[in-house]
Amino acid sequence: MKRLLYPLLALVSTQSLAFDAREIYEQKYTKQTTGVYEDSGHLFFIVKQACDGDKKYSGTKESKLAEKAFYQLLLDEASLRRVSFDPSSVNASGKLKKDVLTAIGRQYDAKSLISHQLIFDRDNGSCTREYVQVANASQFEQGKIQVPSEAAEKVRNQLILSAMEQQDLPLMASYMQSLGLPNLEAVYTEGTKAAYYAVDFTLGDDPASYNKFCQQDEKYCPRTAHSVYPYDFNSVIDTAFEEKGIINLHSIHPRLTLSSDLFASAKRNFDSGTNPSQIELDLTLSLNANANNPLAWQMLSSLYRATNKPDLALYSAQQFLSQDPFSPESWVYLLTPLGSEDPQQAQRLHDVLSSLAKQAQFSLWAQNQIKVYQ
Repeated sequence: MKRLLYPLLALVSTQSLAFDAREIYEQKYTKQTTGVYEDSGHLFFIVKQACDGDKKYSGTKESKLAEKAFYQLLLDEASLRRVSFDPSSVNASGKLKKDVLTAIGRQYDAKSLISHQLIFDRDNGSCTREYVQVANASQFEQGKIQVPSEAAEKVRNQLILSAMEQQDLPLMASYMQSLGLPNLEAVYTEGTKAAYYAVDFTLGDDPASYNKFCQQDEKYCPRTAHSVYPYDFNSVIDTAFEEKGIINLHSIHPRLTLSSDLFASAKRNFDSGTNPSQIELDLTLSLNANANNPLAWQMLSSLYRATNKPDLALYSAQQFLSQDPFSPESWVYLLTPLGSEDPQQAQRLHDVLSSLAKQAQFSLWAQNQIKVYQ
């Protein structure tokens, strides 16, 4: 907790108290009882702590009791005056900003938020400890506490990662809206809707039957005549790309073994960097056999990025994200293709990813993508 509080203590407004604070106290408040007094822009927190036990002079024990009483006065005064954070010091909006401010308020109390200075801790000769702290009164105005950027950033990231861990799609959608990431917001919002059930034919697990299917039975492939995607007999690719990848696809009767075998075939060529047309064909067939194959969508996005088709790379990446929405690494696949469509949004995404990389685990590939993004 001390490490967490350090940046806040170091960065919260720490205006030096005027040298006349001691003089003001000595002239006006030495005879005042325990309480809080405001004068000349200062708040004086005065504690008159009686000796604890039968003795002549106050000492360390009374000093500690007085300090404890001071912090209670400080907390009470902060509550009475409704001390709060300056909302403009949190770089977010909407739901995320509200949650960051709430979380900050829970993590840090007035003891750590408000700068104060001890001006007296002395025995006055009658077995009473005179303990006085002074603080700048302006800190106690509503909305005046500045949230240090590092603290706000850390809390924001914790909230995002927590929403992912809880698999809360509506909350993720609202956070993406707060961050100004409409493409990601649309993906998470779509995930809350009913699934689009892709037509799924039962052809067995022989890839050859899929290769010939549309040529032999065109009546079952009504959209392929208008499609640039060979053998898209279930219109999985066509349907996904018509919606820019933002659609909650679901296969009724997925052929998992076939989809996996076709993906493995695509991966062999992909890893060797050869035959992109065959990779595209195998991935098309793999996704027609099982539309819910996130690794195939991921590879398809990488293929289109490598072959300079940024729009298709983005659509594939958005469908990949829709199927793997609770890993920040999925966002990395949107970064480069989104830069072609919406550079400002891509820059915001990059900034968020760079920040998340301080707290979340990313693969070496993803770390490098974030690092080299221009």
